[in-house]
Amino acid sequence: MMFPKLIDSIPLLRGESIVKSLAGSFGSTLRETRITALLGYLIALKPDEFISFFGFRGKTRGVVLESRHESDRSDVLIETTKGVGIIEAKTDASDPFEQVKKYKAKWKVLLTRYRPASNQKKIRNIEYFLWKDLTHA
Repeated sequence: MMFPKLIDSIPLLRGESIVKSLAGSFGSTLRETRITALLGYLIALKPDEFISFFGFRGKTRGVVLESRHESDRSDVLIETTKGVGIIEAKTDASDPFEQVKKYKAKWKVLLTRYRPASNQKKIRNIEYFLWKDLTHA
């Protein structure tokens, strides 16, 4: 049998359809909060790798899911010896920028399928990541 040339990723099928997103791999009823809870769990298992990947500094002290802030809740809050980092995640292509502006944190990560404009990439202390970027964490 001849296999195609090795590539970075291969199609994932659910039934007979190609899965186009992380949420899609779980089916149609998965809520965004479940995905971010899984992300928080994985971060708690290997915090040093994730905080380095996201650009946070210091030694991890704790990971909190759905942390309350003055006017909203962040998906994942990571406290380190050097400060607090927030991860705001969207399973679709929406931009969580307006939401994350409300949070007081040294680092803010926007994890989404949204592709930021060039001026958004230059905003201090805010980093955009695509879900597929996590494969490099």
